[in-house]
Amino acid sequence: MRFLLLLSLTAALLLGGYWVFAAQMIERQGAAIMGQSPQLDGRVEPVTGFPLAFRTTITQPVWRSRDGRSGWTAAGLDLASTSYQPNRISARLPAAQSVRLGGIDIALDARDMRATVEIGADQSLRAADLSLQSVQIEDTAPVTGIGQSALDLRLIEGSRYALDAQISDLRLAPETLALVSPDASLPDLVSHIALTAEAEFARVLPLRTPFPDLQELVVTEARLDWGALQATMTGKLARSATGMMDGQILLVLQDWRPFHALLVAQGTLPPDAAMLAGMFLASQAAPGTNAVTLPLDLREQVLSLGPFALAQLPRF
Repeated sequence: MRFLLLLSLTAALLLGGYWVFAAQMIERQGAAIMGQSPQLDGRVEPVTGFPLAFRTTITQPVWRSRDGRSGWTAAGLDLASTSYQPNRISARLPAAQSVRLGGIDIALDARDMRATVEIGADQSLRAADLSLQSVQIEDTAPVTGIGQSALDLRLIEGSRYALDAQISDLRLAPETLALVSPDASLPDLVSHIALTAEAEFARVLPLRTPFPDLQELVVTEARLDWGALQATMTGKLARSATGMMDGQILLVLQDWRPFHALLVAQGTLPPDAAMLAGMFLASQAAPGTNAVTLPLDLREQVLSLGPFALAQLPRF
């Protein structure tokens, strides 16, 4: 009996000592990160949760991009992890938040937003999850609402990550819809967007320094459900010696006509080429349907369908 009592007391002391030491390290490292990074700001509150968990709050957290044109801030950010897995941190984000995009501050309100990150011993990102529900965004933003969204990122091997992202009920602002679909052929509600892919970076994603360049993206499936525009994509993109992205994407359209109308309305297809492009798409349709499968080429960030240049993609 004495032996069991001594063993229990020793275990309790060791656990308590470990918790106190780890809690002090969390507070010190958190304060150091905030103090050393010009892109982060906030105050790390004392750690609680003894002895089975670590819980703290960052009051007035701020993240800002290097150029100051993008950022995020809120009143507070609650963080928690278990004592036996302190490198897996869960975050509960507040309802009211402010996001800066292109120098413009945008207020948003989320009914529920949670995130989890898993950190490696080398301070790299091993896994990340983000989920949100019922996000309302002020009218000045390009998007005014999101029904649900989920992001799952997992390190597979080396610096290769598996990515799974989904967005449901994405509502576009009137100005955005007028810009994307000038002929008003598409609704302001995008029902579903999904992406399943593997991404290879120059190295594992660090937490304290800027993200490395994306080297390769293999798209297992991308899906768009937007009114009459129903599309899926697969493909592979890779960074070339020039630093630009090259590759090929296979686009499957359930009906080529909304896609064609969108290109014409945006001016991507000039009037003298619109009829020719329509005839080409119709000739590629499966017998008795309007479904087509189109190979899209990406060269030096320019996405093309045969001789027709569709878009100049931004560098990433």
